[in-house]
Amino acid sequence: GDVITAATESAVTIGGKTYTVASSLASFFKNSNLAGSSMTFTAIGDQITAINSLNVSNAGKIVGDGTVITGNVTVTTENVSLQGITVKGALVVKGNVLGNVTVNSTVVEGKVVTEETQQTAFHSRMAIAATDFTPMATTNVTRLHITFNDSTVAILEIKSSDSVLSFNGATVVSLIDVQSNSSI
Repeated sequence: GDVITAATESAVTIGGKTYTVASSLASFFKNSNLAGSSMTFTAIGDQITAINSLNVSNAGKIVGDGTVITGNVTVTTENVSLQGITVKGALVVKGNVLGNVTVNSTVVEGKVVTEETQQTAFHSRMAIAATDFTPMATTNVTRLHITFNDSTVAILEIKSSDSVLSFNGATVVSLIDVQSNSSI
């Protein structure tokens, strides 16, 4: 998607072009931390009428006030809070996210997926004349904490190791698929 460079409740600049915003999306675009994130959208003329996907790359709270995103939402950074959004596709938390993600009063009709990132650890040995770096086993490094408050999720797919997931209030999850060592 195109990068959001500026956003207010009446206009948004995406990919160097400024669009007006449909009244149903006005409260969503007043989120100041949207700048730097990217999205795909539907526009009629110069007015954005629907958000098709969102890639969240800045920490902070995104309040939707009932905003519907017709496709996927991807979170690529920690300390993100999503509130009052309906996601028709998947909510994907990338494997590089090492921190908190909070989902408040949000409906995810598709999957919530926590992806795994793998990194290769190196073992250092000092020799008399040189340093020898020997690759060791691949190590899973994700330390993710997702909190769901009063939210509804169709399918929760946990791929990230050592994740911590918390469910509070009237949260409903229809199916949980745990593919790694995690705390629920």
